[in-house]
Amino acid sequence: MKVIVVMDSPPLQPLDDKLLWELKQRVASLGGYLGNHAFNNVQVWISLDNIQELAAWSRITLIRKPMKPQLHDVMSDSLRDCGVGDWRRGGITGRGVKVGIIDAGFSGYADLLGSALPEQVEIQLQGTSFFSSKHGTACAEMVHAVAPDADLFLVNIDDLAVDFVNAVEWLQAKGVAVISSSIGLNLKVFCQQAYNVIWGNDASLHAAGSVINYLDQVKQQWNAIISDAVAHGIVWSQAAGNDARKRWSGPFLDEDGDGLLNFSSLDNRNKIDVNGCVNEDVYVLLLWNGTSNRYDDYDLYIVNQNESVVAQSDLDQERFPIGIEACKFKVRTGEEYYLVVHQYSFTSSDHVDNLILLIGHEQFPELQYFDPSGTVTLNCPASNSNVITVGAVQLTSSPPGAVIESYSSQGPAGDLLKPDMVAPDGFDTTSFSHFNGTSAAAPYVAGICALVRQRYPEFTPTRIKAYLESNALDLGAAGKDNVYGSGLVRLPADFACREDSPAGCATPASCAGVGAFWYGGGCSLAPRREVRDYNEAIAEAPVRLGDGANDGRISNGEGLVLEVDFPLPGETSNYALISFDGNAYFIDSGNQGNFLTKAFTSAENGKIFETADLCALLPGYQGQWGVYFLSVPAEAGDLQTLEALSDYLESDKGQYVFGQYIVQIDCRQ
Repeated sequence: MKVIVVMDSPPLQPLDDKLLWELKQRVASLGGYLGNHAFNNVQVWISLDNIQELAAWSRITLIRKPMKPQLHDVMSDSLRDCGVGDWRRGGITGRGVKVGIIDAGFSGYADLLGSALPEQVEIQLQGTSFFSSKHGTACAEMVHAVAPDADLFLVNIDDLAVDFVNAVEWLQAKGVAVISSSIGLNLKVFCQQAYNVIWGNDASLHAAGSVINYLDQVKQQWNAIISDAVAHGIVWSQAAGNDARKRWSGPFLDEDGDGLLNFSSLDNRNKIDVNGCVNEDVYVLLLWNGTSNRYDDYDLYIVNQNESVVAQSDLDQERFPIGIEACKFKVRTGEEYYLVVHQYSFTSSDHVDNLILLIGHEQFPELQYFDPSGTVTLNCPASNSNVITVGAVQLTSSPPGAVIESYSSQGPAGDLLKPDMVAPDGFDTTSFSHFNGTSAAAPYVAGICALVRQRYPEFTPTRIKAYLESNALDLGAAGKDNVYGSGLVRLPADFACREDSPAGCATPASCAGVGAFWYGGGCSLAPRREVRDYNEAIAEAPVRLGDGANDGRISNGEGLVLEVDFPLPGETSNYALISFDGNAYFIDSGNQGNFLTKAFTSAENGKIFETADLCALLPGYQGQWGVYFLSVPAEAGDLQTLEALSDYLESDKGQYVFGQYIVQIDCRQ
């Protein structure tokens, strides 16, 4: 059987060769052999009968079964654009960017080569479960759908202690620029380990402490290898996890005086939705903190719809002074299950314990009463500050993406706001007819990262993360929050759709009726005849910020000045179209307009718009403005309205000169 042997060695340093050699000799003498190793963890294949003899060696601190990864899919339709279409039409397809996908199963991938996947991919097998699941294949499909010309590297892992570390090192050696990870620490494993240390044959405080220390060690090792990868230029897109409804937290309140925890004023029971878990074990964990090394005593029960006890955990906290209870039950067809917490005794009436309940299973049992806050910390490495942690939003909400999926894990993660952003799930893939969960959202963002890396190869992982957050569509509470992060991932629409674009340009409803089409993020008039591209106009129409910088970004306290040199050579009629949240604003060189209570003033060689602090007009606003400069020949005359300009451009003589400037605005505090 395969086990992980944890050596008595510093957990964040390479294992000493001499110590590894001695372990190899001892294992060989017992008829076993070694596999890979990472840090102080070593894969060992050995007979169950010989494990106890191997464990007697003092240089071994722990022998345990491998921790298999948690897959963050929910086993609804169409790929949401989020700005990807404009970039793809602009020639940004991920070409030349290497993307690594770490997962626990790529079954069926070969059948999709040249269709839902690239014609060729490179694979690396860490462990033996490559064909155990289609989960990784579906993740690869997501990346390919967004960045069809990116090179894909598929790495399969069996365990989190050794395979995961080796997978990251292999991808680094291959020179990948982006890693997509839709796996994480398995909450079932955590709950199962807790159950075993208090109800197993060697139940003791020492055993409980060993497991807790080991899990903490694995998290440290993950964080170390991930942070190193990011420091060496790899962008890491990580699924936040689907644990939001697997956790309940709150004080022990007994409003009706029956000794049972009230989940609501009238309900002593917390129903567990176990859909999809029939004939499988579900673990339940109850945790609480004591005071002065003394613990109140709580008992945990699982009851069915007939109030019959299905499972229970009733440790004596006097003899086992730690705030924990754990039980498991097997799901039966037609049976309903409820959590009940009983306070057996308490040490003092001066304090109220805060309790935490966790549900452990690979699939997605959900609690009727739940507390999603902090659940992102249940899925290491989603709480790592260096990764892009991705939550999931509903495709079918109105507007799309405005509603968080109920299972999507939420922050905070210590002092960090998590997730960093959200992306849609519910996609139709070849592998799964409905690919839901943060498992689908993370590779979507990984594909977007590949597009950004192709367009801006000089961007560091930190800058790509900041770029995506600054362009995200803010959802929920204003600014970054612990539900949506910075908002729905969205690429800026700063690629102009031209008449010769292969895919053409879509016309949003807000542009209808003015002879317009979607042009770089705003409504721009569509010429029917000659189009002359006046790119030099960009240089002559800069955006100057309040501090004199010209980086295209505005934040609190900065002003905005748009300067245009009127008239442009050979032209007399000049226009500016400013896209703001999908609206088009029209000004010509001879008129004054009103916009956000500020008057535009424009004259020859003058300024279109000026304010000392734009954010004073837009408190809390985050988004972008596309500023478009349009100039037509003198013989067109003085066109005073959008309709007049549209009529001219649709005539046989219609022609124009065009320039644009995209401004990123972030007025959040």
